[in-house]
Amino acid sequence: MSVVMPGIGLNDAAAAAERLRAAIETTGFAWDTGGSCRLTVSVGVASKGEMPDTPEALLHAADLALYAAKRGGRNRVEIAAPVEPGADATT
Repeated sequence: MSVVMPGIGLNDAAAAAERLRAAIETTGFAWDTGGSCRLTVSVGVASKGEMPDTPEALLHAADLALYAAKRGGRNRVEIAAPVEPGADATT
């Protein structure tokens, strides 16, 4: 899932992502058949001001940050570093 927040700076977007991550982590989900579970989420955040000026580059940067969050232990928010066009999202 992608969320676009026009007019929001990188720090505010990261703070919003952290609030969402924390809310998901603390919410219990009950099954109709009994039992429950908790979910976690990893989030990659990128800002247009930090990236090349194309939607594709911005989405790619957020994807790189998402993979970094998963490699870093999951259930966390990772902010994208500026990337070169053509960088591999799986590394």
